[in-house]
Amino acid sequence: MEYAALIFDWLRPHKVAIMAILQSLAWLIAAIGGTIAAFKAVVEMRKANKEREEARGNEERDLRWRKAEMSKKLLDETFSNQRIVDAFNIADFDEWDFKDGEKTQKILAKHADMPKTLRVVDMDLNDDEVAIRDRFDAMLLQFGHIEHYINIGLVIASDIMSPLEYYAERCADHEAAISKYGESLGAKPGIAFLRRFPVYTAQYELRSTQKPA
Repeated sequence: MEYAALIFDWLRPHKVAIMAILQSLAWLIAAIGGTIAAFKAVVEMRKANKEREEARGNEERDLRWRKAEMSKKLLDETFSNQRIVDAFNIADFDEWDFKDGEKTQKILAKHADMPKTLRVVDMDLNDDEVAIRDRFDAMLLQFGHIEHYINIGLVIASDIMSPLEYYAERCADHEAAISKYGESLGAKPGIAFLRRFPVYTAQYELRSTQKPA
């Protein structure tokens, strides 16, 4: 008890200083606690941001994959349609013969005859011309579907244009005939898709600047 009394007597004159020290310690502890809480909040926020970024990245990759799958589906549809493949070959080769349905007689398509075959006036067509035009109808219809999917964002243009570039270039050799024919059919989306290809657009622009004969 005597020691306690001595300690108490010693502390009495230093009471204010001791209280100040205790108060400072309380503030220090509070500050340290606040710093720790703030640091934890920052860590948690960064973690949450990283998780959101990863989730967004996964969503973007999934979306990109779905678009690539849709492009593949459209390309598969295009190249599995014999009428469209016939149109590609007609545009590609100087002469190309093909069968129309169950008919045994093959039809010969010539580059030199393209303007006449795809004419938009004097529509007294023979059977061969009807069959050839039917091939280009199918091609322009499919190209119109592709253009629509590009415009609404279901596919990326470059994904689907690259495999079709060669055939678009071959179609560019007959740009005037194909464009006029497509426009007469109301197949403007199909023509718009072809004009995504620089070589086709170049032929269109060249023709547009030329004076009619």
